[in-house]
Amino acid sequence: MVAKNPPPEKVVHDSSFTTGNYTFTQEHYIQGLQRFAQQLNRRITSRDVENADRTTVANPSTLADHFGTFNGALKAANLPIYQERWNREKAAQRLRALAKELSRIPTSRDVAKASKEGKCPCVLTLTRLFGSFNKTLYAAGLFYAPEQRRIIRGLRALAKILRRTPTARDTTAASRNMVPSVTTIQNHFNGKYNNALRAARLPIVREIKARLSTHPTIPYKGICADCHKDRLLVMRVNKIQGACRRCYKERRDRSKEKSAA
Repeated sequence: MVAKNPPPEKVVHDSSFTTGNYTFTQEHYIQGLQRFAQQLNRRITSRDVENADRTTVANPSTLADHFGTFNGALKAANLPIYQERWNREKAAQRLRALAKELSRIPTSRDVAKASKEGKCPCVLTLTRLFGSFNKTLYAAGLFYAPEQRRIIRGLRALAKILRRTPTARDTTAASRNMVPSVTTIQNHFNGKYNNALRAARLPIVREIKARLSTHPTIPYKGICADCHKDRLLVMRVNKIQGACRRCYKERRDRSKEKSAA
């Protein structure tokens, strides 16, 4: 009678790992995760751990080897785990809520920032669900109608001519072929003229002046008055400086040359 083969022995993973003169146990990894979570002061992700310094916390693959999965390491360290499963309906609903909070259509940078706070899925998840980020906005109903796009182009063209953000009075005095009336703009942007300026990525003077006392230099997105490109602009205290950093330095150098002459 042929004896049956004995069952395979179960592999027991050791909770310690020795390298050089140091022995790392699961307690070391748990303490490192807890310290790293205190430094960030928010829910940590595998990407945060991957980009962190190795002297602070181990990489995600090492944690998965010792705890089974990365979420298993977070559970062992009593850290919160983001386990929400996204579908197309829920993702579109969160995007519409984010657009309502921003008073404009969110960009990929806005979505990436909101995903870290747990408000909506990340751009990679949206791309996996809908195919692309633009298809996500279209599925959520967050796209500008042709009339809205014409208003945005007109406001940007008027800002390029004036070399500053156009006010409601400037829009009224402008040609109707360039930009419609203020009432028409308000009807297309939820009753507010500033919503149209936000959609056109133009700085709003009232909001900027409200932060002048606490922020001596505030970078904001807009159209540069010199190179006429959509860039990060720089503003000085008590003066709206609608120029990017490069053009602003060129202006400052020219003023120094004039003063020296």
